[in-house]
Amino acid sequence: VTYSVASARADIFTSTLEGSYRLISEALVRGLRLLGLPAELAASTPPGYARSHLPCFAYPARNEVEVRGKKVIGSAQKRSGSCFLQHGSIPLITEAELLSAISYGLDSSRKEGLTSLSDELGREISYDQAVGYLIEGFKQQFQTDPVPCHFSPEEMELIRKIEAARYASWQWTGERRAPEGFDF
Repeated sequence: VTYSVASARADIFTSTLEGSYRLISEALVRGLRLLGLPAELAASTPPGYARSHLPCFAYPARNEVEVRGKKVIGSAQKRSGSCFLQHGSIPLITEAELLSAISYGLDSSRKEGLTSLSDELGREISYDQAVGYLIEGFKQQFQTDPVPCHFSPEEMELIRKIEAARYASWQWTGERRAPEGFDF
């Protein structure tokens, strides 16, 4: 499951990146608790976290969502003035071998820290079930109904163009440099 939260409303979210991150994490925790998981916020960031090349799911940092000490949601936030976008990923199943194959430095000792909603529940959970509980967590946290986003045909065309030019390009994903001729 991927999620995103975008807002320019300072009256709902705090003026700091960490404060907004924590509020959104608390909404995610509410959703996971409704699902039946003992979710909580990580209390501290492990030493060396910022210098690590490991995937974000290798271990939780401060205010990230964990279940039984394992990180279950990977999130990132970008802020510009009072506006921000936070997005994240919530694995329904564990794909340790795939992560190991595409991640530098993920050895077998780190794989033990990887988990998913299905692993922690002890049963499979569908995408629709997970999304339903997460939406309810946001409703409770912010006492409002989320507004779904639908892209126009023009926006979808631009999305596909960026996807092909950047994310399907080894220059961008592997070498971290813009492909030649990339003009947007």
